[in-house]
Amino acid sequence: MIYFQKIEKAIASNNYYVLLLAIIVFSVSGVITAILGHKFNIAFCIPVYCLLVWYILFLRKTKKMRLTAVLIISIPVLITLLPIHILSFKATLISLPSLFAYFVGMGFGFLLFNARAQYRVALVGLILLLTVYTSTLGFDLWLNKHNFGTWSSHVNEIVPVNVKFKDNAGIEYRIADHQNQILVLDFWNTACGVCFRKFPILAEKIKAYSSRDKVQFYTVNSPLSRDTIGEASATLKEFKYNFNQLGVSNIKAAKSMGVMFYPTVLIIYKGRIIYRGEIENIDPVLEKLL
Repeated sequence: MIYFQKIEKAIASNNYYVLLLAIIVFSVSGVITAILGHKFNIAFCIPVYCLLVWYILFLRKTKKMRLTAVLIISIPVLITLLPIHILSFKATLISLPSLFAYFVGMGFGFLLFNARAQYRVALVGLILLLTVYTSTLGFDLWLNKHNFGTWSSHVNEIVPVNVKFKDNAGIEYRIADHQNQILVLDFWNTACGVCFRKFPILAEKIKAYSSRDKVQFYTVNSPLSRDTIGEASATLKEFKYNFNQLGVSNIKAAKSMGVMFYPTVLIIYKGRIIYRGEIENIDPVLEKLL
């Protein structure tokens, strides 16, 4: 007990101890991100940084000492993550909610310390609700927006007329010739590890809808500059996948259909793209159309 009292006294008066504590908490958050991902980091950062700021503000007696402590707590984030996000904004955009979680937690800690007693219970409830939402559904929505350009995956876009597909035999495949079919196109490339991990799911979906002639599944290869002729088909054959295969001329063609991330699944019906998202979530869309 005396030991902890000494630590509290040191934190209350010595900024170096505050910095040490901030570095420890920040390091733990980094380990969580590396092992478990950004969702878990958000779930950690908001409540933990809230409690950290509240606790240190509670220990410190003057306004100047409290402000100094909050600035010190933010130092690890400000000198590491923030510059990375600024210098590589597009590359780190996917983890932006995780960065905000640090500052949101600190902000709530400050509000909790300064709030009147009758409002603190409601504020704690709000903090918990925000933590649960942003680390689950909220982050999923953000990922969907980042990867597929839409919060919900539901879109209503005309298929670009300049996009041309070809099958393995080099014969042109025209979307316009399949107006009454529901086309499920799984875009992939040979450098996409996630694509290969999700092919078994695609195979399961194909099997599940095999009795529905109206639904047609295709893998669509977006060729890389390093790919050789026939490499995509040979790769699928090597892994013993017997998918219906199409290809586009280049990555730009895929981008014109909103494919910025691999794998991306499009559902096309009557010449319009009505879904852009992950293979796991296509069932409700297909069942609604059937």
